[in-house]
Amino acid sequence: MHKSVLIWGFASSGEASFDLIYNKKDKFFVFDSDKDVQQRLISKFSSWKNVFVLTRVNRDVIDGMDIIIISPAVSVFDKNICYAKTIGKEVISELELGARKFAGKLVAITGTNGKTTTTRLVGNILKCAGKNFELVGNIGTPISSKIKKSRHKIF
Repeated sequence: MHKSVLIWGFASSGEASFDLIYNKKDKFFVFDSDKDVQQRLISKFSSWKNVFVLTRVNRDVIDGMDIIIISPAVSVFDKNICYAKTIGKEVISELELGARKFAGKLVAITGTNGKTTTTRLVGNILKCAGKNFELVGNIGTPISSKIKKSRHKIF
């Protein structure tokens, strides 16, 4: 079964999500609220057969999606995200997408305040312990950009 995937927010994490999961079988819809980014996306994807650039997201768009991948800048309280969750659509972050594909061990740091400081502290502890690691997410690059593409399904 082919899926319809919405990638909402096309800054570094949205682009990394797209690069990680793009395939020619599924339909991909990309959206960014920034008009300049929309124009860049329209130019980039104009000749692609299964990638569609959206200039807005509404309930009709949400209804047609199987999964929605949101960038960190997209609020989980956005009315369309809330609607998607209410009707049972799968809504995940770029971080969750990357975590699903990553085969190694992860340390995830969440919260409202202190994430960057805590992440640096954990990084220093791992460095002192001689561990091989990389900081990703809001302090580094998107996790999805660090994971090699796989032919295996993610969803």
